Amino acid sequence: MRIALGLSMLILTAFAPFAGGPVEYHSIRIVPSLLVPTLVPMIAFVVLFDMLMTRVFMVEKSGHERTRLKRILWFESGLLAVLIIAWWSFFSGLLTR
Repeated sequence: MRIALGLSMLILTAFAPFAGGPVEYHSIRIVPSLLVPTLVPMIAFVVLFDMLMTRVFMVEKSGHERTRLKRILWFESGLLAVLIIAWWSFFSGLLTR
């Protein structure tokens, strides 16, 4: 499940340069102009929730399992940072209009 979440964050990051401009409703341009920008905040919150739950499970673990959960936290926080950086200009532009 985390692999699918990571792949979806990478795919959404790849769509960041194509977002913006007028919103299209009738062509394939609907994907980068309307669908992907609505999925970015949803995926970001899902990742934040998964990071929170990973941290909760990490409290009661020790040894190898704790190390694995720490790696998962670092991996997800890195992908989340890349996603936020890639989409920062798009969402900041929406907030300043």
